[in-house]
Amino acid sequence: MTETDRAAMRYLLERDDSEEVTPGRIARALHLSPASGTALIDRLVARGLVVVHGHPNDRRKKLVRPLDGDLDLDHLDPLTVRLRSIAAKLTSGDARIVATFLEDVLASVTHATAPSH
Repeated sequence: MTETDRAAMRYLLERDDSEEVTPGRIARALHLSPASGTALIDRLVARGLVVVHGHPNDRRKKLVRPLDGDLDLDHLDPLTVRLRSIAAKLTSGDARIVATFLEDVLASVTHATAPSH
């Protein structure tokens, strides 16, 4: 699974059962174009991880649900488990240093890739 696939599954599994999750909502949450969101949902359906069905009151809407709502996110996303394990070894001071470093890197990359006017 790609990171985007894992992020979509995390998003779905963290939602309350009463929430209506549409392909568009997933795409927006993951900052994807509608076409990329559709391709993502198609991959997850093909892997047997989600089902897509019509909205009971609005024929225009499609709803996305995990096939298994009890799916263990840690089993689905072992990379995140490993990263949490690494992070747990940091002291709070070290964690602040790493967080500041990563925020600075993100700001630098964002600034460097921002369109100039």
